[in-house]
Amino acid sequence: MQALLGDLGGVGGPALAGALAALASPAAALVACGLAPVAGALLLATLPWPEPAPRTGRAGALASAGMRTLVLADVLIFGGFGALEVALPSLAEREGAAAAAAVPLAAFAAASAIASLYYGTRRALPSRRYVFGALALAVCLAPLALAESVLVATLVLLAAGAAFAAVNVAVFELLDTVPPPGTGAEALTWLTTAGGAGMAAGAALAGQLATSGDLGAALALPAAGAAIAAAVTLTRARTLTAGGSRPR
Repeated sequence: MQALLGDLGGVGGPALAGALAALASPAAALVACGLAPVAGALLLATLPWPEPAPRTGRAGALASAGMRTLVLADVLIFGGFGALEVALPSLAEREGAAAAAAVPLAAFAAASAIASLYYGTRRALPSRRYVFGALALAVCLAPLALAESVLVATLVLLAAGAAFAAVNVAVFELLDTVPPPGTGAEALTWLTTAGGAGMAAGAALAGQLATSGDLGAALALPAAGAAIAAAVTLTRARTLTAGGSRPR
């Protein structure tokens, strides 16, 4: 359910930002992007919170080898998504409509939301699902480097969104078993931080490539990040199992 809700936000966010930019102004879209997280934080503050579980050890969530695997993979995968945030507007601007970059992003999130429902009803070993999803994501994103239009990018990202759903669902499954006891909230925070850092780095690198005229290389970054993440999780898959994730 958490994976699905995140994807639904991914559908609504780009659609809302694109609509505001087109119907009002880009500034209105930026204001909405700033207010939405504040509204979400205020809503969370009104919810009842359970008593925290006792924390073991000083290293916290990162004492788990499995958590370190997930954090590294998150940096790589979301680094690719950060590159998309920059490369797609450049691709759309080349066609004369920069705001159209929201369309492939929304298609990605919509496909991921629908596929999350499917994966959520299928039993699978979370570590295998994660590796499979990362590999499938890399394969589905590979044609993006050759995309010459927003339409082609949208079709590519529809398939990639379905692949990413496997990764997203597996992450929330792994968060139930991989972090040390009492570090669940910290573990999710580490993944959020890793994703944000990856997106920032990916966006910066894609910006450099796009401005230098190598848009194809910028569009290839998401596939490269997913492929390296798959290699990392494949070689460290044992750390994502209940026995292999203990502190080391």
